[in-house]
Amino acid sequence: MAAAAHAKRIACEGILNSFDAKAATVEAMRVYADCVNRLHPEDLTPDQAGMLKIVLSLCFVGAAIGAYRGFEDDGIGMSILGFIMGFVIVGVGVIVLYLFAAAAAYVLGIS
Repeated sequence: MAAAAHAKRIACEGILNSFDAKAATVEAMRVYADCVNRLHPEDLTPDQAGMLKIVLSLCFVGAAIGAYRGFEDDGIGMSILGFIMGFVIVGVGVIVLYLFAAAAAYVLGIS
């Protein structure tokens, strides 16, 4: 896997160095654009980074609550299971809420 990715990266560097925009076909321009995206991926916007921090924070709060409740029930084994379940359940819940909000915004025409 890593060798294939490295080979594609080297091939893309060669394409970027030898690209001639005046003589390029549409397909060559698409390959060039793919190589630019491969070598210089876009960073997260501040809004995306903020949402990611909020979601992960909520997941860890859910995990902590699950671990505490699991420990109360049956000790360390249930604590570990509660941690995992709390993290996953809160994460899935946040994703479902986000999808409902996105669907409502689409239906109402809010962008």
